[in-house]
Amino acid sequence: MISGEINVPALLTNAGFQVRNSRATCPFCEGHRKFTVAIHGELYYCHRCQRGGNVRTLARAQGLNLPPRRIRKADKAKAAFRAWLSQKMNEMSRAEYRLHQRAKWAKVALSFYPDFEPAWEALAAWHHAEQQFQTFWQSASDKCGRYWLYRNWRKRVAG
Repeated sequence: MISGEINVPALLTNAGFQVRNSRATCPFCEGHRKFTVAIHGELYYCHRCQRGGNVRTLARAQGLNLPPRRIRKADKAKAAFRAWLSQKMNEMSRAEYRLHQRAKWAKVALSFYPDFEPAWEALAAWHHAEQQFQTFWQSASDKCGRYWLYRNWRKRVAG
């Protein structure tokens, strides 16, 4: 089981684990030894004592320097999308806050001056944009919505 250039079983053996295929005994557990540690790629987890982690942090604790992780071509686009989404979320939250504040002020103004046209326009702007904000936040908060945001973002970037 080799992850990139990292020999995971060798690192676990150096840390005191007894490795057999994708299982290992935990050096932290007291009492009888069984293969309670599950190994998946660079992750390990003991089902008895609930200790686990990443092999890279285990190697750092042993004083070993591992090669950096391989950056795949798809990871660059995903990182750029995450940066764009973060920026878009900041923009949308600022715009939503501004429109919401204006709507609150407009309600107060309309209670004193019912014919005040700018207050009605501020309320209309808030109510027209409210559905757009709700749709964006719903899309940004679930996996399927982020997928469609990503697809649309890729079309704009590539096009």
